[in-house]
Amino acid sequence: MSNLNSSIRSFSPWLAMLWVVLFATGCQTAIVGHWVGVRSTNNREMFFINDLTFANDRTYAATLTLEGRHFAERGTFAFNGRKLRLYPAAGGKRAYSARLKLRTLSIEYDRHRVTLRKQRRPASDQTTKEKRE
Repeated sequence: MSNLNSSIRSFSPWLAMLWVVLFATGCQTAIVGHWVGVRSTNNREMFFINDLTFANDRTYAATLTLEGRHFAERGTFAFNGRKLRLYPAAGGKRAYSARLKLRTLSIEYDRHRVTLRKQRRPASDQTTKEKRE
């Protein structure tokens, strides 16, 4: 019995590391897709994300409003299940508190919360398909 306990203890750190890697990877892939802003807790002119697309290669494209400016941007992202970090191609970094629950993504910035809903496929894909039919 003591050999079994000793074996379990020796594998525990490895199992914990494996769990962390799988959890982090799972968060990255769960966020992949096209998201559309559906709700804001405060003024949409201060912070709102109209749409946001995350790709498997950790790139993103977004149209958003931040402190009164409306713009589109592209860049790379990192998501660990609680924090979303955006690294725009133009430079800089923005960090947000984020929570993913099924097909809903809540992103917080300076006491503003935006709720996004995951779409089945990007609108551009739907338009392309409709043109073919």
